[in-house]
Amino acid sequence: MQEQTKKLYELRNKINEIKETLLQPLEEQRDAVQSEILEAMKASNEFSVRYDFATVTRAVRKTPKVTDESAVMEYIKAQGLENEYISPHLNSLFEGYAKAAMKSGTQINGLEYRETEYISLKESTKEERRDVHTN
Repeated sequence: MQEQTKKLYELRNKINEIKETLLQPLEEQRDAVQSEILEAMKASNEFSVRYDFATVTRAVRKTPKVTDESAVMEYIKAQGLENEYISPHLNSLFEGYAKAAMKSGTQINGLEYRETEYISLKESTKEERRDVHTN
């Protein structure tokens, strides 16, 4: 088992080395191209562009972020939900509550919503993109 553990250790090190040397530059290029596409879509006020190989869509991800835990805990206590979401601090279940509040438009003191704009890329699978009719 010692030999297998040593082999596993060496394999993990090799994989990490390959990731750093090969994968990291590609990820940096990907991020730069995504930023360029996002900026171009913003400049032309486009939200979706379809090409024959893929569709690129501009979207926004909203994420709740606790800025003042004590204010959030006061709100939770006022709602009578302290047993579900406080133990003794906000627990992991609170994230779901915060997302549901965000969707319903409920404002919680001590909680802010951060927006991150991003693009999604969906591959086109149809072979024929045109509407074809036969008579």
